[in-house]
Amino acid sequence: MNVAVITSHPIQYQIPLFRKLSSQVNLTVYFAHRTTAKDQSDAGFGVEFEWDVDLLQGYRYEYLPNHSKQPNVNSYSGCDTPEIIQILNSGDYKAIIVYGWYLKVYIQAIRAANKLNIPVLVRGDSQLPGRSKLYKRFIKRMLLPVLFKKIDGFLSVGKRFDDYLEYYGVDRTKIFRMPHSVDNQYFSDLCKHQKITKSRQRFTQGEQDLLVLFVGKFIDKKHPLDIIRALGSLDSSKYKVKAIFVGDGNLKSEMLALAEKLHVSIFIEGFKNQSQLPEYYSLADMLVLPSDEGETWGLVVNEAMACGLPAIVSNLVGCSEDLILDGETGYTYLCGHVDELANAIKKTATSFAGSSRRKKIIMHINQYSIDMAVKHCVSALQQIVER
Repeated sequence: MNVAVITSHPIQYQIPLFRKLSSQVNLTVYFAHRTTAKDQSDAGFGVEFEWDVDLLQGYRYEYLPNHSKQPNVNSYSGCDTPEIIQILNSGDYKAIIVYGWYLKVYIQAIRAANKLNIPVLVRGDSQLPGRSKLYKRFIKRMLLPVLFKKIDGFLSVGKRFDDYLEYYGVDRTKIFRMPHSVDNQYFSDLCKHQKITKSRQRFTQGEQDLLVLFVGKFIDKKHPLDIIRALGSLDSSKYKVKAIFVGDGNLKSEMLALAEKLHVSIFIEGFKNQSQLPEYYSLADMLVLPSDEGETWGLVVNEAMACGLPAIVSNLVGCSEDLILDGETGYTYLCGHVDELANAIKKTATSFAGSSRRKKIIMHINQYSIDMAVKHCVSALQQIVER
């Protein structure tokens, strides 16, 4: 089966999926934008860098000609590829997979496929808007049902996207589960090779001390300051907790100032590339992701759980309903409620000691693996083509 994927640019999380899918179908991936080290900095990482994993090996790909006057992946008009109809027409494709609808290239691809009578699957991870402005919700309520009727099926990453699609009128028979995933084996293997005791000594001398980990951009939607506030509210005579922040962003100076004010011990490690993250997952006692609804999934939770690490996430994080089983893989709490976050940290400290608990976490996250995602994707493709 010839299948085309249309996506914005090479993304580290997507590449293992493309490689595995290429072994099941005759896949060609079309990228709309060539990213640069500066693009990564502009996206909120705070530093210019290139990923330390190969993003262009193990599958067939092409770059689409991008006619945008300001090429980027952050604005609708940043990826403009009108030739997509000729490209799809020449490939004898039985189906295409489009990674959303927020870029012009995605709408162009959907329209082209409709004209060529090629079935369209869209993969997404949106969740219902919550606190977004009323006029934005009104526009979506008018336009999205019209767009969604032009799509043959949806590859849903989890429960929140299911709810989103049904809210906008998508029939349940058009929704196929394709779980959000990372290369679990990659992270698990690297974690196993870490010298945990030696690594922890960089941050604490006491075996009973707790290390709370945050991995991500230091930006408003991720609420890293809430972790510092939560630690500041703990009884320091009972709980020796320190926080490790892996990342960078515009809240860095504010985080340092707040930690000093509240007498909270934090370590800011700066941006770390993919191969460096397992060291932190292996030495920490828990991951905390305090983001709001702007975090439509939170793949950092997948990474941490692949290493057996329990996770505390706010109830607004997209993955909370799928990955977090309270008391088994971690805890959820009301976003912004620092007292609840502090309580979740205390519960995690007492509930997740021992290797047996970590094995249960790994067993759960294995349901969200690349193999499972590809299996569901191929099944969806077959059903859509048959229809």
